[in-house]
Amino acid sequence: MMQTLIFALGTLLPSLAEDILTRGYLFAHLQNKLSSALFIFISALVFTLNHIFRLSQTDVMVYIFMLGLLLAWCLVYTRSLWLTLGVHWGTNIAYQFFTNIISLKTVKETGYDNYLLAACFFVGWIIVVLLYKAGFFKFSATQR
Repeated sequence: MMQTLIFALGTLLPSLAEDILTRGYLFAHLQNKLSSALFIFISALVFTLNHIFRLSQTDVMVYIFMLGLLLAWCLVYTRSLWLTLGVHWGTNIAYQFFTNIISLKTVKETGYDNYLLAACFFVGWIIVVLLYKAGFFKFSATQR
């Protein structure tokens, strides 16, 4: 539990800084110049390129791009970084938890684990969109 708390605190500020730079800053300057879909794509691309140290790992880039799409969508449709920060911070905590605390032994190595993670982010995105359309998120901003 203590390690998870340390990861939670240790990933908060980097998550926030990355959200401000790869989404908030871009949104402030591009929201009236680009369509929502194009902004979401560009923001996800910038988010992916921000992880340049992993560009040689296609499977990692796929899940980072999918996460970037989800996070940018959250910003566009809530007009706030709070949901974006929560999702981003939560994924960073989970990543650190499963990378550094939990020890798992793979029964069969398939090489598809990061693609599965990308699919999970896609499903998460669908869930957030459905919750938004159902009126679960109560914000004063309107959809573009």
